[in-house]
Amino acid sequence: MLSVPTRPLLSRRGAPLLLLACLALIALCAAPASAFPTFTQSCFANNLSHTIAVADFDNDGDADIAITPNEALGLAWTFNSLIDIYLNDGAGTFTFAGEDTTAVAFLYMDAEDVDHDGNLDIVASGDPTSVMKGNGDGTFQLTQTYPAAGLLLDLGDFNGDGFDDVVTPDAKKGVDIRLNQGDGTFGPSSRQGGNEVPRQLTTSDINGDGFLDVVTIDATSPFTMSVLLGRGNGTLGRVVRTTVSGNPGEDIGSGDFNGDGKTDVTVSRYNGGGVAVLLGNGNGTFGPQTNYLMPGNNQNLDVGDIDGDGNLDIVAANYAANYPNPGGYISILYGNGSGGFTQGTVIPVAIGNGVALGDFNADSRLDIVSDACVLMNNGPAATAQAAPAQREAAVNTTSATKLTAAFSPNPLRGSGALGFVLPKAGAVSIHLYDVRGRRVLTLMDGTRLAVGPHTIALDRRASGLGTGLYFYRVEAEGSQKSGSIVVLDN
Repeated sequence: MLSVPTRPLLSRRGAPLLLLACLALIALCAAPASAFPTFTQSCFANNLSHTIAVADFDNDGDADIAITPNEALGLAWTFNSLIDIYLNDGAGTFTFAGEDTTAVAFLYMDAEDVDHDGNLDIVASGDPTSVMKGNGDGTFQLTQTYPAAGLLLDLGDFNGDGFDDVVTPDAKKGVDIRLNQGDGTFGPSSRQGGNEVPRQLTTSDINGDGFLDVVTIDATSPFTMSVLLGRGNGTLGRVVRTTVSGNPGEDIGSGDFNGDGKTDVTVSRYNGGGVAVLLGNGNGTFGPQTNYLMPGNNQNLDVGDIDGDGNLDIVAANYAANYPNPGGYISILYGNGSGGFTQGTVIPVAIGNGVALGDFNADSRLDIVSDACVLMNNGPAATAQAAPAQREAAVNTTSATKLTAAFSPNPLRGSGALGFVLPKAGAVSIHLYDVRGRRVLTLMDGTRLAVGPHTIALDRRASGLGTGLYFYRVEAEGSQKSGSIVVLDN
């Protein structure tokens, strides 16, 4: 068991008063309903979880949750080799489904379909890296392992073959990339540039060329944020560095915050520093840093449209300096679409360390999970929805023998369409995921369609998609089809 000092924890068996308060359904209103959404909070466990994976692990169309159940150790928290799976009933109520064990203690995990069998898998950091392939029912196969340095990890397709590769810190400096062999196994690691030892890393297309880049932050203060520009062939090229003031936290988020088609970033800042927002110039460099202060200490954050206005917002987990009274907060910065943010809802929570977003009750609102508690969004539904499905005029009922699907054009710059052929009539759901495995858009949800060819339109800007790599998944009765799409600037 590895221990990290000065981090808070709520024991799995302790702090009963906090647990009772968390289990109660508490309506939390930090501003008038006309200004910001309100949230209803409930907890499915009493664990801190530094990393949270939101994905459909049992293939029922609902977003499930994976957390790392941490134990108490004074004012420290530990990271271990356990992953607890909680399955969603479709209404946002979660039931414990089982506990899995990785090869070693880990700090971060990601959930994606690495072998393209239609089931979501889990990849966890550590030395060695653990890959647990999903069975599609909330259970997982025996862990596969790959040597790796450090406790960081992210996934992304670095060579354009449609399969997610693994990026981890290098033992010395820079990062290592392991390419997916096309079956969910990974080849030898290849060291890529960078002069710092990363404190955190993430993948995103920063310069808008359609190739995934790697963004890292180091552990100094002020700290350096480095963008390692991808070449699209599994290697990284030029490194662009930006100095960020403040003490580095543990997370990096990205998205198009001002609607200019260029990828922007937000970085967590520790010791009450809140978050920093840097607007991208489209070439790996960024404009001036804007800081947004928050209560407590910001470790982790996520990005999504919380208030349904079509603009990206920032959700940050902040544990309090005087933990455990209170334990922490969830702070939400609401984007104005021009790159600026307004401090909105501040929600007291039991701990305030891990955070992730997902629509847990299929109401088109992004909900929040913090550690082992869910905050259901009572605000307006998201407006960034894709156009409704359009049936083909002529349906060939004899040509469809298996489910097929393809985006056109691909890469997508403005408007396009997903064409698919159903082998039989039935309910169809189509979802879009980002490179971290998070569902970002629903194109169709349980719509009954006839056998044969169909198309569904996708408008890049109306859907709120920033530049980068996305994965689509078509779920029909008895069959599934996945693929990738690259979204470029107009």
